[in-house]
Amino acid sequence: MDDLTQVQAEGLKKISTERIRSRLIIKIGYDEDLIFATERSDLLTMMAECMIKPEVTDPSLDESADIRAKELHLREQELKLHEAELLEQAAAREMQQKQYEIQQKQHAEEMELRKAELRMTEQRNDELEFRRAETKRSDIRDEQNAARECSLAAQTKKFGDILKHVLPRMPADPGELMTFWDTVENLWSVCEVPENLRAKLILPMLTPKAKSLVSRLSVDELSDIKKLEEFLLREFRLTSRIEHGLIQQHEIRMSVTRFL
Repeated sequence: MDDLTQVQAEGLKKISTERIRSRLIIKIGYDEDLIFATERSDLLTMMAECMIKPEVTDPSLDESADIRAKELHLREQELKLHEAELLEQAAAREMQQKQYEIQQKQHAEEMELRKAELRMTEQRNDELEFRRAETKRSDIRDEQNAARECSLAAQTKKFGDILKHVLPRMPADPGELMTFWDTVENLWSVCEVPENLRAKLILPMLTPKAKSLVSRLSVDELSDIKKLEEFLLREFRLTSRIEHGLIQQHEIRMSVTRFL
């Protein structure tokens, strides 16, 4: 390259590698494999040496120049085709890689979606189980409350509160006992007081004397409102005969009043 003129050197650098190979193989007669294995810088040096030396023409080369040029062109085309195939294969591999990455991403998204759905299902199951437990606890509380309400003490308190301001106290005058018991019986009916609670509710309403008298009764007798009523009437000398007499006296007084 140093022995060439500046113009020759500049012109040589502008020649393509394929053209230099073609000239070295066809015109100069270099070995084809050697030329294709040589780098461009060495090809330029070889071409420069050929340009400096007088060109020696081999008559045998002229006969096969066209054939070798065609072969060289064909080989170049084959190389280009091979490079195109390699590029196509690389593009195909890249496309496959992208498709694989897309599939992996879709698979990951599907897995996340399934995990989210599983968490939601577990959450719904937990909520359902919690509601069932709450319902069960509520049912137990209701049963307990119902049992308490049905218990004797609860019922006594319930009807005691209802009758607190309406249940009359036992009068001290024996003559008013019948009216007292009639009033009480009416209240039992109106308030639908159970039979087994009536005696317990009436005991606090008795006079001190009556309480002293009923203290002689047994527990069973104190729990029976009929026996309690009969006992008090008997103790206060109000048998059925006296009661009948009182009724007659009352009717007489009413007749006299109407007459007057």
